[in-house]
Amino acid sequence: MSSLHMMKKIKLNRGKQDRVWVRLAVLALGILLLAFVDVIVLERIYKPLAAGYRIPWSEFQVRLPFLGKTTGMLWWHVAFVPLGLCLFMLAGAAGRDWRLALAGCVLFATGWEDLVYYAIQFQTAPSRLPWLDASPLVAWTRVFTRSTHVTYFGLLLAACVGGIVAGLVLGLHRARHDPRGRLPPENEPNSD
Repeated sequence: MSSLHMMKKIKLNRGKQDRVWVRLAVLALGILLLAFVDVIVLERIYKPLAAGYRIPWSEFQVRLPFLGKTTGMLWWHVAFVPLGLCLFMLAGAAGRDWRLALAGCVLFATGWEDLVYYAIQFQTAPSRLPWLDASPLVAWTRVFTRSTHVTYFGLLLAACVGGIVAGLVLGLHRARHDPRGRLPPENEPNSD
């Protein structure tokens, strides 16, 4: 193998690794942006408005007649969830990268934004998170926690599973390997 050919392979492999870092940066910034918007709307608009005008919190909640009850989900979340999913789909479309779009949607739907929401406020999430009961990718954890509502532990469990799935979607498990399963050129034995 000529040294020029080997250099091209090394550059190609580095390009793939750089792309992984770009994907991770886009995902992290997307989750951070959504959490920041969520903090502004809930902590700076909804909660002061409710307190200042003595509006009961239930007025902001979605009523689903087919369930016969008021959910913990706010009307803001009805708009926020499609906004978050569209953000990652647009990022994936802009980068011509369906893996980025899918991984972002998975991370968003499995509670990563909720964890960052509390982290940027230097708080831990409450022990019960009833507004996440409507999210099937988080609500499944109630089976393991034996709770009527999503718990903090359930959110962490869903986020861990979501992180693993997003990593598999992005191909992080094989980021250092050739798509055909071969080792990168720097690890191959020299055939000269």
